[in-house]
Formats: sequence, structure tokens, C-alpha cells
Amino acid sequence: MDTIPYFAFLCCAICAICPVCEGIVKPGQCPVAPKGTNTICLVQCQGDDSCPGDQKCCSYGCHVSCTNPLGKSCNYKGGVYKDGAQFKDECNTCQCSNGAVTCTKIGCLGKGQSCVVNGKIYQDGETFNIDCNGCSCQNGSPVCTMIACEVKTCNYKGKVYKEGESFKDDCNTCTCSNGYAACTQIACPLPDKCAGVACLTIFCEGQYKPPGECCFVCPCFYKGKMYKQGESFMDDCNSCTCGINGGVSCTKKACSGTDKPGTCPKFPPGNLLPCVKLCDSDFDCPEQQKCCSTGCGRSCSIPDGVFTGCVLNGKKYIEGEQLPTDPKDPCKRCTCTGGQVKCDSIVCPACAGYRPPGACCNICGARPPHY
Repeated sequence: MDTIPYFAFLCCAICAICPVCEGIVKPGQCPVAPKGTNTICLVQCQGDDSCPGDQKCCSYGCHVSCTNPLGKSCNYKGGVYKDGAQFKDECNTCQCSNGAVTCTKIGCLGKGQSCVVNGKIYQDGETFNIDCNGCSCQNGSPVCTMIACEVKTCNYKGKVYKEGESFKDDCNTCTCSNGYAACTQIACPLPDKCAGVACLTIFCEGQYKPPGECCFVCPCFYKGKMYKQGESFMDDCNSCTCGINGGVSCTKKACSGTDKPGTCPKFPPGNLLPCVKLCDSDFDCPEQQKCCSTGCGRSCSIPDGVFTGCVLNGKKYIEGEQLPTDPKDPCKRCTCTGGQVKCDSIVCPACAGYRPPGACCNICGARPPHY
């Protein structure tokens, strides 16, 4: 190494900022002195032109040596980086070298794409749960743990839905969540059930449309009053109902003032019949019998003072009396029973006898001489 004149050493020793005592000045800036260099008084250069390449002759107190100058800073995508600094550009690594940036060239995935999971949107990097698994949105794709979760379902109106599944209930939307169906509470319009229903044209007075029905119907008019279909009402002691097409049907009980003639017999005290109601009115009883009290019940009885026999061809016959034989039909035998004439056919014995004139059956045995 060439020696430096004493005056040069003295110059640099005295002048703490003596970068160059004489000669050419190279571009660039000397770096800050490293620790400890101020205590070592070595003089290795006289000026920039005595240093190789781009190195400059830099002084650090009483120490002078050839040193690489500070490089230029870098501007990269809006950021300022010092010379030699390393930084990241997505997945690539970059470095600032004297104002120039060099980066690795790894193909990086896109950034910022959102994820759509079960109808919900999650931003890139956002975390969320699917069942018991934790997930995160990574560049448009959900990445989740793979834990086997307990399968939860919802039973709603006879149908089974999976956990997280959404479905419609009329105009409301429901979601199966933790075993329960959570639905919106919108008041839905009622469906028009009469759409497409063909109604018959009716011609009647007072026609009306019953609640919940689609077509007009005819009312019933009975004794000056109007009744709706299905409506029940009383007519004296009878119950009546308004039917379809305006028709009225009523029971046919004999009400007070319309009983059959006669007086019910009196039952002696202590001689009560069983407490059974066998009739409601006289018209429940046959012929001239009346519906009479038995003490604790009612039954059909023959009234006092009323002829209870039979009348045939204007002639009266008492109860149990046998009627004369009809000459035109001698094999028919008739009797007055219960106020009615009841007839039976005579069964003749099987024999080869003789039959007198007007008789029904043969007389078994020998014929008398006078026949």
C-alpha cells in the first residue's frame, strides 16, 4: 500500500469531515461510519480517484478508507424502500438495489375473491362455521376442517329438512337451524279457492252465498219466514230443517190440540208399568190407540169410550169376534184383532172324503146317503 504524506494524515486527522483532500469526486454518498472505526486511525486512500471502481474515499473521524457509496432508494407500487431493503409483493420477495427493484417471479393466486356458501357471501380471508367445522374464505374457495358433525334435522309440517336448509312455507321463508325451523312472519294472501269453479245459474228469491262457499244458493221460505240452508227451526212441537233447493223437511209429531179422540185410561196406583218411553205422540200409535202415560213412561193404549173393534162393510165386530165366511172364498177365515180384520187360509186335511156345498175342505169318511 502506498504511504500517504504526513500533511495528508494531519489534514484528515484534524478535519473530521475530510472526505477528500484533493482530486476527483465520484458520485454517491458515503455511508454512516460503522461503530469502532473512529478509534482506528488508518488512512487507506487520498481521494475518490485512488479507490477502485465506484468506491469512494470516505472518512470516519481519523479513519479514511475506500467504501461503496450508498445506493439510491426505490419507489415500487407507491412505496419507498431503502437501498438493500427486502419486501413482499404478494407471494414474491423483492429487493431494492441502488434504485432498482428485483423480485422473484412466482405465480401467485388471485386475491380478494369472495366465497358463496349456502347462499351467504364471505369476503376473502373471512372466517365462518359450517355445522361444527371452522372455515375460511381463501381466494374464492372455502377451506374447512373435516370434523364429523352430528347431523341435525328439522321436522316441519311432516317434512324433514337438513340443518341450514332453507325452504318456503306459503309466502314465508324458513331455515332449519339447530333442529328448529325459523320462519318469517309475513301475512300471506289467501288463495282464491273459487278460481275455476263453475256455478249453476239459479232462479229464486233471496239467493245468497254462504261463508266459505263459491256459489249462490236458494233459501227456504216456510210460513212467511226465510231460512238459510242447513238452518233448523221449530214448527210447534216439530223440528224442521232448511234443505237444498229451498225444500223444508219437518218431523210429523202430533202436537198439542191435534191428538186422536178419546181419553187415556188411568193406571191404578201401585200398578205402574216399566219406565220406558215407547211413544212421543198419538201419531206414533196404530189405529185409534193413543200415546198415554204409564206412570213413569209412555206407551200406546186403547182410549176409554172409543170403539176398538173392527168395521167391515158398515158392520161392527168386537175384539176377537170371527167374521162370517165369504161364500166366494170359503177357505179364508177372518177375525177382528186389535181393531183390524186379519185373515188366515184354512189348511184342509188330506183325505178322499166329500166336500159339502160352500165348504172349504173335504169331509173324511163315507158320503151320507142324502148327498
